[in-house]
Amino acid sequence: MARLPFQPRGFAAWALGAAIFAASGQISVQAIIYGLGRFDQMVADADVIAKFRVERFGEAPAEMIGFSGTVVSVLKTDGKPIASEQTFEAAFPIWPKDLGLEPVAGKTVLLILKRYDGVLQIDGSMWAILPAAEGPVACAANAAPARKVFLELQAALETVGAGRAQGLILSLLGRLGDGGDLDFLGRQAESSDPWVRRGAHAAAAQIDPRPERMEPLIDDFKTHLADPAATGSEADHVFWQVYDNVQVASRCGDWGMEEPLASRARAYLPVYRILVDRAPPGYGRLPVGIEGLRNVGTVDDLPRLARYLDHETIWVRHDVFEGLGRILGFPCKRPMITSYGMPLPPEVESWERETREELERRLAEQGVRP
Repeated sequence: MARLPFQPRGFAAWALGAAIFAASGQISVQAIIYGLGRFDQMVADADVIAKFRVERFGEAPAEMIGFSGTVVSVLKTDGKPIASEQTFEAAFPIWPKDLGLEPVAGKTVLLILKRYDGVLQIDGSMWAILPAAEGPVACAANAAPARKVFLELQAALETVGAGRAQGLILSLLGRLGDGGDLDFLGRQAESSDPWVRRGAHAAAAQIDPRPERMEPLIDDFKTHLADPAATGSEADHVFWQVYDNVQVASRCGDWGMEEPLASRARAYLPVYRILVDRAPPGYGRLPVGIEGLRNVGTVDDLPRLARYLDHETIWVRHDVFEGLGRILGFPCKRPMITSYGMPLPPEVESWERETREELERRLAEQGVRP
């Protein structure tokens, strides 16, 4: 399997399982990428988005919960018939308790669905099951599906309680909202709850990534990285779920520097620099900063990247090589590597040695290395 960029804690095992599941033909490989945070694209590519009342749960492993129930309304359709009664064998990959959803019969949820071999299935993403308001939500009949999902999630905010769940939902709203939603997010940013404020600032920065929108993020990252208890806790995992778009944008080069992802990455450049400058030793999210500098760093970031030329993790070291090479005008794209979990083949070791020598020479010319 080709190298996947830095993933959240616990993601490696999930990605491997998802890849095997994808290979069986039951789920698309593209769905694995959606699990990395491209929620807006996931909504755009869904075959069906339905409001669904869960009536019964089946027996299944703890994180693969099968359920059945009734379609309440349809927000997006592919034009094919949709039976009112539906059974899903598994909510892949997990039931989203982080969003304040407990697996209790009677819940109304939003389902992001894809057709595989003509059968509707839960899309393979951590955001494929979402909270929904119990009653109808006012929305123009001709509104785009993304707008309908936005309004449903907005209406569901109060149903999940304050705290982390609201922060996560607000962050998701940022991937679907537009400039007209900034006033709403501004009001949320005045909340007394730090997670609600965090989610609102994250969403506003996604919609309108101007420097002034980045200031609250920069302050939040500085505070978070300075607290050893925070960076080593479960709260760190949720922190990065809220700021998932910072991580997704850091990999914009993996999507060919497409817009608006590349522009967002450039706006997040101060955050990537903070990560590289202030990450505590051994912090697992450091590679997000290095990925960001690899794709959008400038000549000012040469010393930052050069510090990690000897990083013990091979693929992180190779990200450093590529970032330095891009800034120095020395293309040094890594060879195809089937697995970073195995010894590197001789030709890759040779590439690494020769590339390192050339980078050192060019860094010396820039006065970065003696």
